[in-house]
Amino acid sequence: HDLYLRAVEADGSNAEHLGALAVVEMQLARRPGADMPARVARAEAHFEAAASLDPEASELAANYGIFLAMVKGDLPPAILELQRALKLDPSKQEYLLNLAHIYEVVAKDDTLAEDAFSKALAADKGPWHARLLGSYAAFCARTRHDDVDAN
Repeated sequence: HDLYLRAVEADGSNAEHLGALAVVEMQLARRPGADMPARVARAEAHFEAAASLDPEASELAANYGIFLAMVKGDLPPAILELQRALKLDPSKQEYLLNLAHIYEVVAKDDTLAEDAFSKALAADKGPWHARLLGSYAAFCARTRHDDVDAN
């Protein structure tokens, strides 16, 4: 945390540093005993500052979407951010996986989760493919109660 904070203090116009600091704040907010409201406020401020500096950063949009869904529970803008991340970089299989998880876990919408999983499985196999297969198998075991043969 301190290293990212120093990097941002040294160059507050670096969107990548601000985004990384936002992710760290997001993770620290979820720790037991953390001052969650303050950490969440700082994370959101860093995400917003980073987005204003680099609105085309797909990873930043995806991380902000995860933050909005998993930390703040603010689903509509979270989904919009993840969809924006996908528009900025449609090749990122992990964005579809994150969207599937948010539909499944936060929105409790198995139909939309299934659609996102299907799109992710149809995408090129990348470094996230093994995690995708495991997540999809668990999803299918929960929703279908049968064996699944996924890519």
